[in-house]
Parts: sequence; structure tokens; C-alpha cells
Amino acid sequence: MTVNARFVPPFRLFLLTSVIFFLTVFWTLEHQPWLKEFRFSPEATPSGNFVIAGDTEFNIGLNTNAETATLRAQLAAADLSAEERARLESALETADETGSLAGFVLPDGSIDRERLRQSVIESNPGMTPAELTTTQAAVERMTNFYENQERFGERMKEWAPRFTLLFLPIFSLMLALSYTWHRKRYLYDHLITGLHFQTFVYVLTTVLIAASSAFPPIAPYAAGGALVAIFVYLLRTLQVTCDTGYMMAFVRTGFLLTAAIVVLSLLAVGLVVLSFLLT
Repeated sequence: MTVNARFVPPFRLFLLTSVIFFLTVFWTLEHQPWLKEFRFSPEATPSGNFVIAGDTEFNIGLNTNAETATLRAQLAAADLSAEERARLESALETADETGSLAGFVLPDGSIDRERLRQSVIESNPGMTPAELTTTQAAVERMTNFYENQERFGERMKEWAPRFTLLFLPIFSLMLALSYTWHRKRYLYDHLITGLHFQTFVYVLTTVLIAASSAFPPIAPYAAGGALVAIFVYLLRTLQVTCDTGYMMAFVRTGFLLTAAIVVLSLLAVGLVVLSFLLT
């Protein structure tokens, strides 16, 4: 006689909800008009002084004031032909944009890398060879990112599920740390509790995203409602599964959620950095 299981194993449920969660998130983001149009334009790229490796500072197109003043003086001349005036106005516009990548963008949208490298050399005469090598590598990264912004988004989508999976053992360790003096609670128990907690977060977030997409007016209240629901769920979880009194469960819940927000923020920064490096 075959006996049907009455529950789904925690890890299988965790994987299933995570897949549904990310499918919902990616589908929602891909159908946002503002996101489809979002792209760094040449004028919106960083400009001015850049600092890398803690103390290496460089500038793109530092010595442009004199060039700009010369071009403006030439434009002020009354005997310019229409062709010469157009050429000078174009040169002046490029000079004004120098300091970001805008002045180095070719008609096809790519970056004039050789001109950019030369600009870095000319704009930073006091650099040592080692600093110049580091700077050129940083500029090359910036150029790759500008030219391959779609690839950056693809790398984010590729690595985001892996980073959230990494959150599970970290949260379980934090949970174990908060019960260090409870010898009857083992790491395996905390891992199962972490699985259920993260599964709940996936389900709740998926439902709220779907509801906010269907009924946009509730979107401003979704985040606040989610925080309250997560706090209450974790509080009750610690009370029931860990046999913890209300006050200690309340304190541990506050600690765990605060630490979780910090960890998620660090993971988000790591995701952006890794996606940038892989672009």
C-alpha cells in the first residue's frame, strides 16, 4: 500500500518558493517602463576626481580650462565662416563634456579607448607608473560597463539567486549564535528554522509583488506590511519552535532582523561589485 507524504520537505519547498520568487521579481522588473528606458547616458557618467585603491586619485580631462577659453575666444571672432563656427562649437561642446566619458563617445556609441587612455596620461602628469597602470585598468572597467550595460543587468540576474542562497547559512549561524547557551538546540535545528523563515519571506514577498502589480495603490503600504509580518512570524517562530519566552523572543527577533538587514545590504553591495567586475 502506498502512503502519500503529508508535507513537502523543507529544502524542496525552499527551492520551489525561491524559483517562483525570482521568476516573479524578474518578470515584474522587465515589465516596468522606467526600467526599460533606464540607461547611463554619456552625460550621466561619473566625472571629476576619481579615487581608487584607497589613495590613488585621478582625473579625466583635467586640463581643459585653457582649451575651453581658447575655443570661446575663437568663436567670438566676427569673421568666421559657417563651417568654421560649426567646427568650433562642436569642439567646445566636446571640451565642456570632458571630465566624464561623454567627450570620448564615438558615433556608434562605443568609447574611443585610445583617446581616453591618452587623456588620462595627460591629465595626471604626477602619477607613478604603478599608479598609472592601476588607473588605466579602472578606466577600462568603466568603459566596459558603459558599453555593456545590458550585460551588467544579466550578470545581476544570474548571481542574485546564488547570493540569496548564501544568506541561508549566515542567518542560521546568527540564529545559533543567539542560542549559544541552549545546548539542546543544534545547528541542524537552526538551519531548518532558517529554511522555514526564508521560505516564508519568499512567499510573502511574491504575494505582495503580485498584489502591488495588480493593485498599484497598495504598493506604498506593502513594504511596511511586509516588515510587520516578518517580525511577527519570526517572533512566533522563536516562541514556538525554540520554546522562548515573549521578552527574550522579542529581543532575539530584533537582533536577528537588524543583523539580517546588515547582511543583506552587504550581499547586495557584493552582488553589484561582482556583476560590475564580470561585465
